[in-house]
Amino acid sequence: MQNKYVGDIGDYGKYGLLRALLPSVRKLGIVWYLVPNESHLNDGKHTDYLTKRKYIDCDRKLFSILKDIVSSGNRNVSKIEQSSIFPGNTVYFRPCLSYDGINANSPTGRQRRISVREQWLGNALEAISDCDVVFLDPDNGLETPSVKIHNAKAPKYVYYNEVKKFLSHTHTLLIYHHLSRNGDHNFQIKQRCKTLSELAGGSYNVMSLRFKPYSPRAYFIVSNQEQVRSRVNDFVRSSWRQCFELVL
Repeated sequence: MQNKYVGDIGDYGKYGLLRALLPSVRKLGIVWYLVPNESHLNDGKHTDYLTKRKYIDCDRKLFSILKDIVSSGNRNVSKIEQSSIFPGNTVYFRPCLSYDGINANSPTGRQRRISVREQWLGNALEAISDCDVVFLDPDNGLETPSVKIHNAKAPKYVYYNEVKKFLSHTHTLLIYHHLSRNGDHNFQIKQRCKTLSELAGGSYNVMSLRFKPYSPRAYFIVSNQEQVRSRVNDFVRSSWRQCFELVL
């Protein structure tokens, strides 16, 4: 996640999904996987959905709040935390995950980067330890083989070993993932589901949603709570069906 994306179409979808689950949630945790804004990339501008009537009825309250945040010009995850989008007991883990200033040209430097990440992860796990539903919001999504954990781009991903650790602390885990342009999207989603199912074990069910507007995104729900799975099924049959589809 980058602050400059706050309020874009992707935000609308992810918060809409989380809000749909709230009746089944005792305590929600959001781990932003926040990274510094990348000023050299001209993205984060998919906010014109706020001018299109067809999206309003998906979640009127959420739509109004995000429209106000975008209009203010102060797009920051703190604005989400301070809003009434989620319940007051929601836990947010906001510390930035960054390797800035740590050179990785030596084994010592690479180990320093790994240590920074391990400390960050430990703090995140402690923060969400009492949450029954946790949302992971990495900038790019699940790990890719080409980006090792000490790589400069690694903070933009959540790694499978981290997913396993989060699962040991919660009943339901939701993960954001930006789909690659290489290959069929549904095939990519199904392959990720297979890996997550093997990682989580038989007591967990893995569901996947494809978010259709603008850039191709997916959400993975790993849960051992039947009520959460029921809520997801209701969600894709609601007014959000124009944006989301269940990938089987």
